[in-house]
Amino acid sequence: MSSYAGTEMPTIVRGSGQYVYDSRGKRYLDGLSGLFVSQIGHGRTEVAEAGARQAAELAYFPLWSYASPAGDRARRAAGHARPRRPQQGLLH
Repeated sequence: MSSYAGTEMPTIVRGSGQYVYDSRGKRYLDGLSGLFVSQIGHGRTEVAEAGARQAAELAYFPLWSYASPAGDRARRAAGHARPRRPQQGLLH
């Protein structure tokens, strides 16, 4: 049974920062993400501009079976990570 049984389901029409807004102007905290996305906030022009620059060069290509600059960047970033003891979790 839907949480909206007997009422109209909200239509999300825009976002700003960590919030999304429905067609009636009601604000909701956007705590969702997905398998291939992260919730970094809505309306962030620096992220949109970086995405546009990347898309102009190469919008998407699967990383398996091919070398990619992303792999080089990941290896460089991993080199800056602090070593962890096995008993530590990821958030320590």
